[in-house]
Amino acid sequence: ALVLLWEHVTARPESPAAINRAFFLANVIFSLGVLVAVVGDLWL
Repeated sequence: ALVLLWEHVTARPESPAAINRAFFLANVIFSLGVLVAVVGDLWL
């Protein structure tokens, strides 16, 4: 999946700011998902 994403990013050059923003947003969402899963597991 990461390879496909990288090929997609390198194939169509966009503004670095937009790519960084999307990457940062994806990291935040992923981190929140992991945090919710861990906290939910601890509570249960």
